[in-house]
Amino acid sequence: MLTAPNLKDEAWRYADPEALDGYQAPDTPAIECIDAEVCVIEILKPGATARVFDIKPGGHLRHLRLAPASLGGAAFAHGQINVAAGATYTSQFINFAPTYVRNELHVDLNGKNAHAELQGLYLLKNRGHSDTLTRVHHRVADTTSDEVYKGVLSDGARGVFQAQIRVAPDAQRIIGNQMHRAIVLSDQARVDVKPELEIFADDVQCSHGATVGDLDAQQLFYLGSRGIALSTARALLIEAFVADMLDALPVEHAAGVRSDVSGFLRDL
Repeated sequence: MLTAPNLKDEAWRYADPEALDGYQAPDTPAIECIDAEVCVIEILKPGATARVFDIKPGGHLRHLRLAPASLGGAAFAHGQINVAAGATYTSQFINFAPTYVRNELHVDLNGKNAHAELQGLYLLKNRGHSDTLTRVHHRVADTTSDEVYKGVLSDGARGVFQAQIRVAPDAQRIIGNQMHRAIVLSDQARVDVKPELEIFADDVQCSHGATVGDLDAQQLFYLGSRGIALSTARALLIEAFVADMLDALPVEHAAGVRSDVSGFLRDL
């Protein structure tokens, strides 16, 4: 189900060549039909996996994909999501892994009032490599999507975000927003961002954007002038940066993710 890795392909241009050497295609997945409010949790393990979801009219799938700090090898995760009229898909991707992680989502909005909301957060150190590819296709009129990914990177970590919003011909009255923000804490860390809009209709509201930078020096100075140690000030600013992502998590998983965030900040 995963597209075959090929570094000549734009979708894989920023992948880790060593990780791709060990790639083995996953089994063809069964189609999972969602006709109510359902939460699906994926805890990534080394290797490749694929999921296909058909969200029926009025259904709501909340899809949480976690790459834990204990992940011991490269992981490739693909998702194909078909969203019918009046249905909603909510994706949350959280990555603390010290390895290469491929997060790939293809979302087709196929019916009126279909909605997709994609969120992602990666906090990486050492040689962690988070490679996200998303494709949101507005196939019909009156569909909406909103996508926000955030990253914090230290040491030699790397973040990749390639995202496309595609609006089909005659798919009017579309709203599609896309944003990626990253904080880079080291000169060795790297972020590659490629946002993209492909629009074939004229009555749309679509946006994309990306920011990459260090912590604000003036904010650090202000906190330091109030007697707050530099390490604590850095942690406070990072916690504020990721707070909205943590607040959106399901209650049963929020505490564990917050603990991992604290561990990440403690070891900076």
